[in-house]
Amino acid sequence: MSTAIDTDIRGKVAIVGVGHTPQGELPGQSPELNSVLAIKEALNDAGITSAILDRLLHGAESVVIEGKSYRTKDQADPTA
Repeated sequence: MSTAIDTDIRGKVAIVGVGHTPQGELPGQSPELNSVLAIKEALNDAGITSAILDRLLHGAESVVIEGKSYRTKDQADPTA
């Protein structure tokens, strides 16, 4: 028996952030590049990392791993 997961986020998700780039004649910078830079700033302002954006666009699932993180094993314990 297969259980389908709804990964369609259209109409369910909004990313709110502000991004801006310089306007006017920008030597060596196309309008398309200018748009991409503004979008990148807006995503950053909204706190959207590339990993989160990848999950939203590709319907990836998060895996929750319990226990101490190997990545932070050498960091001081903040509760100590």
